[in-house]
Amino acid sequence: MPYEDPSDICSCNLYSLSILFSSEWKKREGVLVNAPISKIEELAPPACIINGPDYVCENSSGNLYLAPTGMASYSWSITGDGTIEGSTTDSVVFVLAGNFLGNYTVTVKVKDALGDSSECSRITNIFYWLLRLISWPIQAEYVLACQ
Repeated sequence: MPYEDPSDICSCNLYSLSILFSSEWKKREGVLVNAPISKIEELAPPACIINGPDYVCENSSGNLYLAPTGMASYSWSITGDGTIEGSTTDSVVFVLAGNFLGNYTVTVKVKDALGDSSECSRITNIFYWLLRLISWPIQAEYVLACQ
């Protein structure tokens, strides 16, 4: 009975096979041949990076974070002083920030069509005041950045 699903046979990593043809002649058993060189490499896991703000205002909502597009699945989570608003299984997520001088870490696990996965995180700091330089190097002032 033939198997239709390779995962029934083994749960193994996928590999790519490259055959490179060498321009050099090799001696095999006393005979010169133009021998192919084979190379087997494990495929790299999907790239993972989160795009989003480094700083947000306290108690602000709708802070947007984006994972790489085109993945088969996404799983977002958050730790610290923030809450995910809405779905945790899309390529984007929105965060409600917590209190002043807190921070939170947004994490996403992405899985590609081959079933390989990667995980990455991004830390965001929560502020109320923002330091603004009036002139360099001496004058600076704190301004209300979040209203």
